[in-house]
Amino acid sequence: MDFPRPMQRTCLVCNAKADSAHFGVASCRACAAFFRRTVLLSRNYICRQSTDNCNVSKEVRFTCRRCRFAKCLQVGMSPENSDGGLGRMKSESESVQLHFIFKIKFMIQFSEAGTSQTFLLDVITEQYRLLEQISMRSDEYVMTEAFGDRLQSRNGHLPATIGMLNQCVRATHQPMIDFATICFPEIHDFNDDEKWLILKNFMTSRFLFDGVHLAQKFFPGNDKIFMMTFHTFIDIDQLDFYLSDLEALYDKQHSISIMREMTTKCTSDWLGPLLTRAGIDEVETMAIYGLLCWPSYLSNASTRVMETCYKYHLRIFQELHNHYKKTGHAEYSSRVAHITSILLCVQAAIQRLKEDMQIYRLLDVYSGNELVYNVVK
Repeated sequence: MDFPRPMQRTCLVCNAKADSAHFGVASCRACAAFFRRTVLLSRNYICRQSTDNCNVSKEVRFTCRRCRFAKCLQVGMSPENSDGGLGRMKSESESVQLHFIFKIKFMIQFSEAGTSQTFLLDVITEQYRLLEQISMRSDEYVMTEAFGDRLQSRNGHLPATIGMLNQCVRATHQPMIDFATICFPEIHDFNDDEKWLILKNFMTSRFLFDGVHLAQKFFPGNDKIFMMTFHTFIDIDQLDFYLSDLEALYDKQHSISIMREMTTKCTSDWLGPLLTRAGIDEVETMAIYGLLCWPSYLSNASTRVMETCYKYHLRIFQELHNHYKKTGHAEYSSRVAHITSILLCVQAAIQRLKEDMQIYRLLDVYSGNELVYNVVK
């Protein structure tokens, strides 16, 4: 069967391969990140050659930052995501993302001034909604840029491919980090290894939890669907399409078999039934996101990371207790038991996914350089 293939684009700033449109312009991740940092930090650069006319290309794009930023503006990049009359493509998701980053910067400053009365679960709820908005628009843009209107949506969501999944994850990597750091500002004080340990565990556990939780929300009664991102999904009966943009696989059917088994266990055997029985509300869902970020089972964690985990466990469960009192839940212990079972199930699924990722690597599903692979492994 012939599946639609993604279209190729070139970065208008440095002529490297463009992975998507950023700030309204087809560009590579490096140039988009450079533009984002420059705007966010209000940086002013000096031309190294004092000519304001340096060559900007993928070979020398790091030589002169002033001329590189000027080139970004020249080709149409804009914080407001405006095409500036140049007729460039617009990326609504990038505009939302920059707005999100500025809001995060303000909220960090505000939190440093002291917000002891702020309820953590309220902060998680607000930031999660922002993350969902950014991710859904980013996912839709990445998929539309790659396939145009050749993909047929189901229940308002698009089928995922593994290549586009990698792009979607890259596009939302920074917003995911921002979500974690604004909700839990202690992360700023951790060293790089501690930050990466926390963040990659959260990204993996959230992926598994939301994969089933969102599937039940968007595709009720269909246990063959697993949400790969906020806007894309896989159907275990159509995994050929998910792998369709890989050039070569050592054993495609073996890869499909592993994916089908893991997905089925999550949706039908493990997490799916637990979520159905628990019937968690929004506050409990936000509590789960917080607890997924600070698991008690985090291996290789430093003492201060584990102390922070314990601190947030106490705070989250205290806020849950207040929530149950306010809503009149008589069976507090049973609600906590449901949440604990869900967390343990996600922990088991993570271990299984890590094992599967090593097999995927041997089968050439992943090269070892993908962000998805390095987050999970």
